[in-house]
Amino acid sequence: MQVNKIILVFSIMVNLIVNGQNRIEMQKAEYFFKHKKYYESMVILKEYLVKYPDDIYANWLGGQVAYELGNVKLSKALYRKAIANKLDDRELRFNFAQTLYNSASLQEAESELNYLLKSDIKDFIYTEANLMLGYINLWRNDFDKTKIYIKKIKEFELENKAVKELEKQLQISSKPYLKINFDYTSDNQVLTTYSELVEAGIHKNKYFNPKLRVENQNFSTDKQVATIRIGNTFYVDKSRFIIYSDLGISQHFSESTGWLGELNIKRKIGRHLNLAAAVSRLPYTYTLRSTQNQVFENILSGSVEYENKQIFSIKAIYQLKFYKDNYINSWGGWVLSRPININKIQIKAGYGFSFSDSKTILYYPQTTSNLINSWGEVKGIYDPYFTPKQQITHSILGVISVSLTPSFILDISGNYAFKAQNESPVVFGGVNAEGQYVFQRYYYTDKNLPFSLKAGLNYKISENTVLSGNYQYQENSFYSQDKAGITFYYRF
Repeated sequence: MQVNKIILVFSIMVNLIVNGQNRIEMQKAEYFFKHKKYYESMVILKEYLVKYPDDIYANWLGGQVAYELGNVKLSKALYRKAIANKLDDRELRFNFAQTLYNSASLQEAESELNYLLKSDIKDFIYTEANLMLGYINLWRNDFDKTKIYIKKIKEFELENKAVKELEKQLQISSKPYLKINFDYTSDNQVLTTYSELVEAGIHKNKYFNPKLRVENQNFSTDKQVATIRIGNTFYVDKSRFIIYSDLGISQHFSESTGWLGELNIKRKIGRHLNLAAAVSRLPYTYTLRSTQNQVFENILSGSVEYENKQIFSIKAIYQLKFYKDNYINSWGGWVLSRPININKIQIKAGYGFSFSDSKTILYYPQTTSNLINSWGEVKGIYDPYFTPKQQITHSILGVISVSLTPSFILDISGNYAFKAQNESPVVFGGVNAEGQYVFQRYYYTDKNLPFSLKAGLNYKISENTVLSGNYQYQENSFYSQDKAGITFYYRF
């Protein structure tokens, strides 16, 4: 008997020591989590879960930590393991639904929230679940469902600031809007452009979100191009796909009328990944010759973007522009650091790369007049559009956002090429003995270092009115350009 008592006491002491040690480990994990040291917290939790894989709280905390580290897949797995061991824990399942919601896993979040609402319990979780479902359907442009969830909350809790904010967002989203823009552009071709743009639209539901866009461009070549486009945005498969399409006409007032259009498909996968693909036919008006004659470019493009504010953002882009008997192949991308916040200033830095090449180079003598019987370099011009040859650019990127006041935001972005080259054309020509004009195109490796800068100032006059101003300078192997504009945006 005495031996059994000793064994029992020893066993209790061992359990107390072990449990005490385990509690210390969990306290460490909690401490690191509360102080946003997520990596350190996860290291402890991984070791702990090897020994105690079914610990509900450790899996629950691990799900939160994994989410903060950007590992949504692991976060979901840990949450589900915790739930499997405690199916009816409302707080656990609500926290999982919040994490799914914040990670943009909207369908899974909706499933968890609907499970919680099966209960007759009307408490804080009931209110928050209906609120999140209201926002999910607002983002899907399903305004009728949003109104249903607002009504449910009001029946239970008449005065709720969060619901009033949702109602305000619903009202703003469903109002028609008007955007008016004026731009002035000048470059060293020499070409000056005055542009006016009027855009109006409204969001009605998932499938009907019409938009009308009218633009007019007046050029220093005494030419004018006007376009009108009518489009619509579709939200398909519960916001997994967003599809925009439009059709329109372009009138070149000294030439002809042609059709234009666009089809753009976007999909968000999880919290961080965005995919996009587009096909379009648009008027080209960026060279002297293209303002004198109607030119259209057909564009196929695709992009993949991964955006994680905890780590970095990266984007890859491919574009194919094709014309009659010619095409331009372009690809590139960029990577940006996580935001660095200093008081009201947010800074991001990064690296960008681009490559462009044209099948045929359309660079010709600008004029054949006043030539003599000699051979020499003559001034050239891209006719009718710019065609790069083996253009490669490596750039340093910078983005700065300054919140001057809650209503005043200044955004500045720029890039400087630290390494770049392009096979630039030169033209030699003259009149031969028979009186015929002949020319030859040659190339040299131009290692210019282009630079661009863009600044925008947004002033939120009211909830429905925003006034913006912007300036942009850019240069490449073809030309340098200054552009300034002002935009007025109003929701009725």
